[in-house]
Amino acid sequence: MRIVDFCEVVAYRRIVTTADDRGLPELTAACPDTAAARETDVIGGRPARYVAAPASTGEAAALLRAAAGLGLTVVPRGAGCLQHWGSGPDSCDLIVDTHRLDRITEHRPADFTVTVQAGVRLPDLEKTLEAAGQSLRLIPPRRAHRGTIGGLLATNAAGMLAFRYGTPRDHLLGVTAVLADGSVTRGTAGVPTAAGHDLPRLLAGSYGTLGLITEATVRVYPLPGGSAGVGITCAGPDEAARIIGVVGDDPWLAVAGINLYWAAADEPIRVSVLVERNSQDYQDRVNRVYALAGRTPPAPPDPAAAIRLDAPDHGGLPPAVAQKLLAHRERMRAEMLDPPAETGTLVRASFPPQRLAAALTAIRATAAACGLPAMVRGPAGVGFLDVTIPAGPAPASVARFVTALRTGREALAAAVVYAPDDVRELPGPGDRARPLTAYQAVKDELDPGHRMAPGRTPEPAA
Repeated sequence: MRIVDFCEVVAYRRIVTTADDRGLPELTAACPDTAAARETDVIGGRPARYVAAPASTGEAAALLRAAAGLGLTVVPRGAGCLQHWGSGPDSCDLIVDTHRLDRITEHRPADFTVTVQAGVRLPDLEKTLEAAGQSLRLIPPRRAHRGTIGGLLATNAAGMLAFRYGTPRDHLLGVTAVLADGSVTRGTAGVPTAAGHDLPRLLAGSYGTLGLITEATVRVYPLPGGSAGVGITCAGPDEAARIIGVVGDDPWLAVAGINLYWAAADEPIRVSVLVERNSQDYQDRVNRVYALAGRTPPAPPDPAAAIRLDAPDHGGLPPAVAQKLLAHRERMRAEMLDPPAETGTLVRASFPPQRLAAALTAIRATAAACGLPAMVRGPAGVGFLDVTIPAGPAPASVARFVTALRTGREALAAAVVYAPDDVRELPGPGDRARPLTAYQAVKDELDPGHRMAPGRTPEPAA
């Protein structure tokens, strides 16, 4: 490089840096913990200019007022576990990181409620609740196990316990949020605001497009004395649907969760039923699950003869088997702390629960017709399944798969939860999974400048 070229580059960088930092004093005056973004501060492929971490609702409100005055676009960020979910924003000037909003404000055990700031991590909240014999009873997807309460609410991410306890949206009793202009709004579930909105239901699953959640009051439940998972291998969609139907419809069983897993077309469907140990008839309920499934229940385990894989005799198991099980257990623990990256495409297919068998058949047939491997899993009893297409197949094939799910005989509601850019840009995945006219009207009202995660469209997470 010639000396004159080097000088031109340096001068250009100085001009750009000055332009990018011109709003920093105003932002820092509102929220002292504000700095220029790092190279890793990127959301949906959009590099940020600033990152700020308010410690209170008041500080967050001042920050967003300053951002509004500067005309900056804003994207909230919790633990970042599910930041790749939903469509990416069109721009991201300011990331509002919630890690300093980390206080459990009030726990009312007698009322079975707890109020927390949005940056509280799920494991930390569960520790506090466990001391009072309570639990949130929310097991999200693995990547979100260490996520924040605000992030779980923003994505409405749910797992198998949704069958009994519902999604994060169903846990939410009240919410405090800061809108794009810096105004603070509060709402109670089921109680319309002055503008006629059920604010908790709007914000849960909004992916940060309507406002920044800073505090939430959520429902908690008694902590069960344990649980048992009943695993059932099914011959096909019809048997899986029958078992899920009869088990889920039995009020005496009161199962906590039902999960379906279908790894590939040439493998059987596996249904897992979770029964909580919260009454004296626990073992009878476990046996009834087996009976309803047409299976013979195994002998109940003897606590005195519990298998210790790490004992010298490996609990009576062959050493190779014990080592394999130990390695699997350690891998699962490691993935809880540091989940593997989610690659490929995840499509959430929704349907009436009574159409489960037809939905399973349609998903598998559509994947085969498009030449795609597909793993199907999820709490099928509540009417949705996740279909994972691994990275590798041609983007056009994935796009055809999404379009065919939506337009086929079953006409499933198929939402692309995450996907590579070359898949999202194609017709099909790029189309919205459901009419968003009502959402757009709310967006225009609460964020008329479209500065909160602009261009990001909330996808149904449950």
